Amino acid sequence: MRGFSGFERSALGSYFRLSAERRPVYEQVPTLEMADFVVADADRPEVVDELARRDRLRQAVFVGAHPPPGTAAWTMRPIDPLHVLRELDALAALHDAQPLAAATAWSPRPQRAVAGANGVDAAAVGDEPGRPQRRAWDSAPVPLDEAPADPTAHAPPRLPEALLVDPDDTAPHPLEQHLQALGLATQCVGDSAQALARLADAPVDFVFIAAELGAHSELDGLALCRQIKRRQRPLAGALPVVVLLSERPGASDRVRGTLAGCDAYLAKPPAATELRELLHRHGVRIATADARAPRR
Repeated sequence: MRGFSGFERSALGSYFRLSAERRPVYEQVPTLEMADFVVADADRPEVVDELARRDRLRQAVFVGAHPPPGTAAWTMRPIDPLHVLRELDALAALHDAQPLAAATAWSPRPQRAVAGANGVDAAAVGDEPGRPQRRAWDSAPVPLDEAPADPTAHAPPRLPEALLVDPDDTAPHPLEQHLQALGLATQCVGDSAQALARLADAPVDFVFIAAELGAHSELDGLALCRQIKRRQRPLAGALPVVVLLSERPGASDRVRGTLAGCDAYLAKPPAATELRELLHRHGVRIATADARAPRR
């Protein structure tokens, strides 16, 4: 991978190999020319310059303090292989959604996509007609309410939406109240069937799922997460950020959650700082008391 240390390359390479059961699956290729996508160190100017010269900025996932100008995907250090994988999935999906005529001069080879670095390039095989996709603002530090919109539209910016899946029917729900205070629109459902029906009706930005949904729910939290990540196709073509919640999450719980495709695994109820960091990481502008007050 371009610009990374040997340890970082080894960690990413191992994660790709261990993720061979998911789709799309990523494999290594020997040269940059064979690769569809690149994983590169954003903190190395020579790496950024090389990819700019070769017109590959829009096919690269950059990892570092800041996204280089003209890039499409970026995540911060320390390197989280899951986040890198999500960014690659987003690039692959955006690529599939764009007509080739609107793409860059570089032409992708069918059924390949990559993670590349320092002489070792990784590529992905996409053997499904439709790859998972996330919103463009998931790949860059842009608030949800600043996502690209119709310039002729004059509607106020929409609120990011969250769906809570929890058999706890306490009203008002503490997490729902907290999310609303942070500026999100929310809705609560009690089981997996209700959640899938709600998502089929309209897309949301975040889904918070209790790991234990009770005997009345057809699916538990992990199974529901897998269904959402693998089978849901919201109208906007984007998959929601899925957060699993457990009263006492352990290391094994987090591993199972990662394998199920969740984007985060938090304690129930989540700590205020963790919740804010999660929302900020996924592009939500946190509402403040001043911002929520009516203007005069």
